[in-house]
Amino acid sequence: MFGATSNPWFDRSILMTSATEGLGPDLARALVARGARPVAVGRDGAALARLSEDLGGISWIADDALAPERAIPIARWIADTHAGLGGFICALPLGPGAATSLAPLALLALAGLSPDAPVGLVLPDAPGTWRVARLAARLRQLRWSVASGSALTAIIVPDGFAAAGQELRAMAAGRTLDALAARRASVRIAAPRPAPIARSALVAS
Repeated sequence: MFGATSNPWFDRSILMTSATEGLGPDLARALVARGARPVAVGRDGAALARLSEDLGGISWIADDALAPERAIPIARWIADTHAGLGGFICALPLGPGAATSLAPLALLALAGLSPDAPVGLVLPDAPGTWRVARLAARLRQLRWSVASGSALTAIIVPDGFAAAGQELRAMAAGRTLDALAARRASVRIAAPRPAPIARSALVAS
């Protein structure tokens, strides 16, 4: 286990939305392994309860963090129970409504995010929709409206990555946390390679 001096995640409360989807569970496990305290938000209460039990009892609330009408109630819950958040990791849909989906995030972050907290947005890789460089630059600018002094990182994840093997997902979660701690503007997770075809399958019958 890392010590507090060598591990930027040690003893930090990290807000996570979409905690039971995609890389969410793997990121939660990686945070716990590094001494952080995930605060999980998701729509599936049963899945959140299982994740919490698996990780030794993390804090969670079943709600839809991306629904504009739920932003203020969730922000109040965060402010009342988890002031001084040390980071924020959120999964967002990518598409025509992505820009409006960012609005509730400002309320969530302002509810208790510390000034130097890393903010990560986990986004699906969608070629032809937004260029990764343009997206990262746009999200980087958002940091001033989210929390002054925070560093925003775009984590681009290929479609179908959640179906990859556990070891590969764990590596991706670790790489994501490293990029957030280093205050990188963006990190693109490599697409999982297809499983090699057995040699016998290549022999014509």
